[in-house]
Amino acid sequence: MIIAQIINSRVPPFGYGGTGRLVTWLSRALIRLGHRVVLLAAPGSRLAGAELVEVPPRVKSPDEILKLVPPEVDLLHFFFPPGKEPSRPYLITICGNMSPGEKVSPNTVFLTRDHALRHGSRHFVGCGLDLDDYEFRREKDDYFLFISKFLFRKGLDTALGLARDLDLNLVAAGGWRPSFRKKTRFAGDVGGEEKRRLLSRARALLFTIRWPEPFGLVSIEALASGTPVIAARVGSLPEIITPETGFLCDTYDDFVRAIGRVDEINPEDCRKRVSRLFTSEIMAKNYLRYYERILNNGNLGEDPINSMTNN
Repeated sequence: MIIAQIINSRVPPFGYGGTGRLVTWLSRALIRLGHRVVLLAAPGSRLAGAELVEVPPRVKSPDEILKLVPPEVDLLHFFFPPGKEPSRPYLITICGNMSPGEKVSPNTVFLTRDHALRHGSRHFVGCGLDLDDYEFRREKDDYFLFISKFLFRKGLDTALGLARDLDLNLVAAGGWRPSFRKKTRFAGDVGGEEKRRLLSRARALLFTIRWPEPFGLVSIEALASGTPVIAARVGSLPEIITPETGFLCDTYDDFVRAIGRVDEINPEDCRKRVSRLFTSEIMAKNYLRYYERILNNGNLGEDPINSMTNN
């Protein structure tokens, strides 16, 4: 199959770039499975094994993008709403939360069951990563990790409060701000080897969000590193975190109790959770089943494909 992966940013991304990393992992897996990938992305993109078509910033409409797609491509896979229904077989993955009442195009999938249901759909494909991109480590250093953009909805204030009240060592990555505690370090935007090191050595990831996260890639990045996740029970997190891999919290006191029990979690169980459900190969195979439905029937069908569960 020849698939065009279409994204309106650079691949691989600089810094955060969750969607760019998702496209990277999916494209790599599709290539390993024997498919041809044509990557339409912002200038400066690169991906070994894929045919790259740079999309200049001025090119925005589906009609303009279609002119750049080689004619032999079987299916277009957009990672942003293209604005109108393309004239060729296509799939759209929505990676964020849409506005209430915003219309969802046909052949759209989401990232988790919760994400799909909140947008009136049953179709989703769970995210998957390349396990080899992450360092698995059983022995942990004495710090907790917060890694996200410094936005109110991401809950940095809760993580800082926990660190203060429980006298924890905390590393907060994702931005800069002054620290008034010797035990709190702000690491700025991290990526590559620094991010792998922080994830693998932390006692736990504090995922103190207060909004319905569509997926939360950092949660499976932590688990792949053998690091438990202590998360708010919102959005996608109940589909990802199990009692064997971390804790789901409803209140501040729940976070306090979870931190006290974090050493009960086995790092091997965290890694196994990802290898069973959240690898790039699993993600690619689920997408391929949707691609085939669209090419054979013109639509997603009635039944959802992804079998991501907590079992």
